[in-house]
Amino acid sequence: MSDAVERRLPARIFRAALLRGAAYDEVAGDRKATVQAALVVLLASLAAGTQDYGLGWVAMAWVACVSLLQWPFWVLTTYATGCGLLGGQAAPAAILRVLGLARAPGILMVLGPVVGGVHFLAHAWTLLAGVVAIRRVCGFGTLRAAITALCGIVPYWIVVFLVLN
Repeated sequence: MSDAVERRLPARIFRAALLRGAAYDEVAGDRKATVQAALVVLLASLAAGTQDYGLGWVAMAWVACVSLLQWPFWVLTTYATGCGLLGGQAAPAAILRVLGLARAPGILMVLGPVVGGVHFLAHAWTLLAGVVAIRRVCGFGTLRAAITALCGIVPYWIVVFLVLN
C-alpha cells in the first residue's frame, strides 16, 4: 500500500481498529491528521447516540454530545495521568490525534439498533485501541498505558450509564 493511500482516513480508521501501532505513530506525528481525528470522533459520537434509539431524538442527541465531549476529557486525563503522574513524554496535540483515532471502533455503534451487544463491544474495543494509542504516544508499557486509558474512559462510561438510567 502506498504512503498516500495509508494516510487517507478510511485506511487510517481500518488500521487503527486493527490495533496497529504504526497507525498511531503516524497520526501522532502528522499535524494535518487533527481534522481526521476530529472526524472520527464525530462519527463515533453520532453512532453512540444510536444506543438511545428507542428513547427518541433528544436522548440520542444527548448521548452523542456527551460522547463528543469525552474526547477532550480523555485527552486531558491522559496528559495529566500519563505525562504528569506516570512520566510519559507526549505533546497534548499528539495525544489529541491518537485518542481521536482510537475512537474508530465506536463507529460500529451505528449498528446498535439492529445488532445486540455492539455498544459493549465497541466500548471495549475503543478502550483497547486507546491503550495501544497511549502506549505508542507516551512510550509506555501495556500496564501504564491501560491505567492511563482507564482513568479517562471509565468516567465517561459512568456518565453515559447515568444518562441512560
